[in-house]
Amino acid sequence: MLDSSRKRSALLLLFLALTAAIYWPGLGGSFVYDDWAFIVHNVDVQLSSSTLDGWIAAAQSFPAAHQGRWLAMLSFAANHLVHGLDPWGYKLTGLVIHLINGWLVFLCLRALLALLREAGPAMPTSERQHELVAVAIAGLWLVLPINLTGVLYVFQRVESLSNTFVFLGLYAYLRLRLLDWRGQAVAPHMLFAVLGATALGLLVKESAILLPLYVACIELSLTSGKRRDGSWSRAVGWTLSICLLLPLLVGLLWLSTWVGGERSYARSFGTVERLLTEARVLVDYVRWTLLPNLSELTLYHDDIEVSRSLLQPWTTLPSVLLVLLMPVLALLKRGSMPLLALGILWFLAGHSLTATVIPLTLAFEHRNYFPSLGLLIILASILSLE
Repeated sequence: MLDSSRKRSALLLLFLALTAAIYWPGLGGSFVYDDWAFIVHNVDVQLSSSTLDGWIAAAQSFPAAHQGRWLAMLSFAANHLVHGLDPWGYKLTGLVIHLINGWLVFLCLRALLALLREAGPAMPTSERQHELVAVAIAGLWLVLPINLTGVLYVFQRVESLSNTFVFLGLYAYLRLRLLDWRGQAVAPHMLFAVLGATALGLLVKESAILLPLYVACIELSLTSGKRRDGSWSRAVGWTLSICLLLPLLVGLLWLSTWVGGERSYARSFGTVERLLTEARVLVDYVRWTLLPNLSELTLYHDDIEVSRSLLQPWTTLPSVLLVLLMPVLALLKRGSMPLLALGILWFLAGHSLTATVIPLTLAFEHRNYFPSLGLLIILASILSLE
């Protein structure tokens, strides 16, 4: 066991080193796009000395109509204190965050597969094979081309850093869920872990609010909210009620006050047109992740045609049907292929904020930083695990 553990650790370190080597030439790049408004032209984030007033101003320097993202702005301020406006230091920080996230992805996958071995259907693969699969998925995720903008695009540290807390929350939940499955009382610990990780992630970017939804996807795919003796898990019930259902109701009420109204973002498409277009975008995301064509991967995707109807363009209808089929397939296969179901649900859940009714820009590759993990889990499920 010790020998296999050493091999697993060596393989993970090899993937981390390979990732660092791949990204290293990109550290010499320049600031782009939102970097200019949020960092270069944002004087409050440009600390020259460490004072309490300066840190407070930096935390609140997010230049938008709403406040938030305080931890992200503090991280940019810390970079400026050390590196000034040299983008190399900012990009190095983004790479370090990505490497930490790769390690956390491995821990999450190892804990997920441990829970699956006890709570899921009988599997032909052993614990040792599961650990190697966890290393392989984490390693592939680290080097996915679609995740580049989440690493080297400086401002999108908000995406990668917020997911650091998401991965930490998932790992804590999975470890506690295994104890809960075996009958131990962990309700306060699970609630605190998920709620705390979500709250900290929200101080970086709003997408961390999806952590409780990712937890719900695990429950739906693997354990159905129950324990080994067949009883309902009170820990899961309390955690999802407080961390998912309550915020969901509040969020829907908040969205109803501005989405589609006068205070909404001005766009060249309506809500229905956006939903139709995003079905095509989701299909593109799948293709860019699993069959990457470097000529198609870019920071800007302003050339995406808006879907004006189910047949304009013609790819809209098959894309909508495919996206609608995905959750149906997940529900049908969750008993026999729980990892396939989880991968599908994680991919869709990861895009539930940015690919639905909120009128954001149609496509950005960094939105796949977490959902791409779901696609790799689908691939692993099909190829080796189930």
